[in-house]
Amino acid sequence: MKARLVLVLTLLVASLTIALPVTAADDSIAGTWEGTLSTPQGDLRIVFKIQAADEGLTATLDSPDQGASGIPVDQVSFEDGKVKLGIAAIGDGGFEGTLADDGMTLDGNWSQSGMSMPLQLTRKAADEATEEATSSPAVSDSTSDPASDPASEPTGFLAEFLAIDEIYGGKMIDLAKAIPEDKYSWRPAEGVRSISEAIMHAVSTNFFAVQALGVALPEGLPDDYEGVTDKDRAVELLEQSFATIRQASLTMAALDLSQPANLGGRQTTIRGAILGHVEHHGEHLGQLIAYARSVGVTPPWSQ
Repeated sequence: MKARLVLVLTLLVASLTIALPVTAADDSIAGTWEGTLSTPQGDLRIVFKIQAADEGLTATLDSPDQGASGIPVDQVSFEDGKVKLGIAAIGDGGFEGTLADDGMTLDGNWSQSGMSMPLQLTRKAADEATEEATSSPAVSDSTSDPASDPASEPTGFLAEFLAIDEIYGGKMIDLAKAIPEDKYSWRPAEGVRSISEAIMHAVSTNFFAVQALGVALPEGLPDDYEGVTDKDRAVELLEQSFATIRQASLTMAALDLSQPANLGGRQTTIRGAILGHVEHHGEHLGQLIAYARSVGVTPPWSQ
């Protein structure tokens, strides 16, 4: 399995298929459509399977190079020769294209998190689709989580980012666990973040970054992050935020990291935004180290 991809992690969190009313014209779009998405990391095959039923149009997405199949598509519409396959979990992205006069190709664009790439889908003959379905191995549950599959691990710059982020995240989590709960309210001066607020600030920025990538946030997050003062809850959220950052990072593998991005009102690139996120983690790790020593706690890795 190739280790690059955008789709699987974020797409698997999509759980709803929205059906739109079917008309006679809708039947012309039903079938199996396959295309190849050209990314900076290489080519990625994409297969949409569109079905027309009495209750409406539905579709699923397969990513053969990821070993994933049957991923639900949130929105399926076909009107005046134009098809839209929407997937909210990737930042209201998906595919939009126009059906050719011969009914055999869809020319359009794949979009994700504000990025757009050209994609042509070709209708597969019924016998081709059947042969592929019977010859393709079943996908095990483990493929639903790319982070659990070594073959899907990121490479290059993203791998380096995740390695550094894992160090920073691990140390922040270790400190959060080592500091006694009765010290969580300590602050160095009036108007400066307390220990719990500093921890939860890191949590909030992690989830903000995840949301900026168009990835759905976990359920049950607090409305007021820095209002969380319970140690166990703070540690839980800190661990969850770093795990979610790792998963969300996998969605960037198909993007051109030199594309423009906005970081706190400053124009940069996607790569620059990632580096800024790492710098931010380093800043607050240093802050938490200073806080810990101020209340008599030695960082666990220094003992």
